[in-house]
Amino acid sequence: MGKKDLTASNAQYAKPGDVLNDTVVRGLSLRVLKSRKSFYYFYRTKTGKQRRPFVGEYPAMTIPMARQAAREIMAQVVLGKDPVEEWEAARRDKFTVADLCTKYLDEYASVKNKKTTVENYRSMFRRHIAKSALGKTKVSAVEWEDIEALHARISRKTPVQANRVLAFLSKVFAKAERWRYRPQGTNPCQGVERNVERKRDRYLNHEEIAKLVSALQDPALVTPRMAATFWLLFLTGARRSEVAGRELLVDDGVIVLRDHKTDRYGRDRFIHVPSFVIELAKQNKLFGKKLPVPNRVTKAWVALRQKLGFEDVRLHDLRHSFASLALDLGYSLDQTGKQLGHSSTQTTAGYAHLMDRKSREMVEAVAKSVLVIDPA
Repeated sequence: MGKKDLTASNAQYAKPGDVLNDTVVRGLSLRVLKSRKSFYYFYRTKTGKQRRPFVGEYPAMTIPMARQAAREIMAQVVLGKDPVEEWEAARRDKFTVADLCTKYLDEYASVKNKKTTVENYRSMFRRHIAKSALGKTKVSAVEWEDIEALHARISRKTPVQANRVLAFLSKVFAKAERWRYRPQGTNPCQGVERNVERKRDRYLNHEEIAKLVSALQDPALVTPRMAATFWLLFLTGARRSEVAGRELLVDDGVIVLRDHKTDRYGRDRFIHVPSFVIELAKQNKLFGKKLPVPNRVTKAWVALRQKLGFEDVRLHDLRHSFASLALDLGYSLDQTGKQLGHSSTQTTAGYAHLMDRKSREMVEAVAKSVLVIDPA
C-alpha cells in the first residue's frame, strides 16, 4: 500500500491500495479501492474515541471541496460535538422495523442459522411484518402495544404462527439493542402473552398403516420416486428436511448428515436405513439422485392422504408413528432417540404415549399375580 501526499496529480493516477494524506487539512485522506476513490476524515472525540467518517467520492468531490467538508467536521469537534454519533442517531431515528428485520436476515440470521430456518424467517417477514403498520414504524418508537396488536391479528387465524412471529421479533429486537438502535432492556416483545399450544399427538393406527403400505406399492397412487421418499420417512423416522431434496447416498446402510437440525456441536447425524428401503432404491435406480424437494413431497402427501381418508395426518406424523412403533416393540428411549436425532431422552419421551399402555399391562399383570395368592 503506497502512502503519498494528496494532490490533484497523485489523486488522478493513484492505484488500488494507495492512501493519499492531505498536508493542508490534517486527518483528511483519499483511499483508493478497486472500484472507487473515497475521502475520509480522521478525528478523535473529547472522550478519546477514534472516528473516520466517509466524506465523499473522488472525482465527484474535488480536493478543495473535501477540505471544506473536513473543516466543517473539525469545527463541530472543537465545540465538543461528535458528528459521527449525531449522524448515526439520525439514521437510527429513521430506521423502521422492516429495515431492522432485513438487516437481521441479511447480516446475522443468514450467517448464524440454517438455510431452512432463514427461509422460514423470511416467509414470516414477508407475510406478516414487511407491509404491516408495525413494519413501517420506526424501531425506536415501537411499544409493547404494537407487538401485542400484531400478535393478536395473526392469532385470529393462525395462533401457533402468531407465536412463531413473536419469537422471531423478540430475537430481532434483542439484536437491535446490541446494534444500538434501542436502549438496553427495552425489547417490546417481553410481556406479550403467547397463545396456548396444545400438543398434537397423531399416530397411524394399524388400519391406517395397512392402507399406507398398500398405497405405497401402487404406482397409480404414487410414483416410485415419491413412494421411496415416503418409505424413507416412515421407516427411519427422519425429518422431511433431512431427506427431501437431498442426493440419496447410503453407505453401509446409513445416511450420514453433516448439516441437520440438531447439529450444534459439529456432530454428524446418522440415519439407519432398513434393507427394504435400500432394495427399493436400487430397483428404482435412485442412488446418487436427488429425492423430490420438500414442497413437492408435502403436496404429494396431502394428495395421498386425501385418497386414503386420513386427512388430519401430517407428513411429520410418520416420524411420530415410527417412534411409537419402535417403543411399542420394546426399544428404549435412548435407542429410539438416537435414530430420531434427539439430543436427549426427554425429547423422545414426548413420543412415548404407548408407554402408558405398557404401564397398564404391567399393573394388570401384578394385580393378577397378587389375586391368585392363597391367603392360607
